Amino acid sequence: MYRPLPFYAARVLTSILTYMVYPFTVTLTVVWSLGMPQVTGSIVISFGGVLLLLALVGSAMGLSMGALVPNAMSALLINQSIILIFSFGAGLYANTSTSGNPLVRFISWISPLNYGCELLLGILFDGKDKVFIETTMD
Repeated sequence: MYRPLPFYAARVLTSILTYMVYPFTVTLTVVWSLGMPQVTGSIVISFGGVLLLLALVGSAMGLSMGALVPNAMSALLINQSIILIFSFGAGLYANTSTSGNPLVRFISWISPLNYGCELLLGILFDGKDKVFIETTMD
């Protein structure tokens, strides 16, 4: 019915628009549930922007694997394996410090989850206002 290029372009555009709503919903939920009254608009936008970048990286990885692998179940399993490996690199399942496994430390250098978690924690803890620390200390 459609040629491959218009179909793929429409699919990518639809995925991007869909993934733009979810990160900001999560941002508003996190800000509200943690009860951070001193949060400024720029911190909320920064936090949502980092989550948006992570969602777009995941979307691009999934769409790329879906285009490369002809079988849908194989593409799904490969994507899940890659996400698990990147989770190791983000320090969710393994130690990424200097005393950790060298393979896990190497994965942490290429893991987008590692950089995303670092950015999110930097926004919450290293901001100019020390927002989260001041809020929890009150």
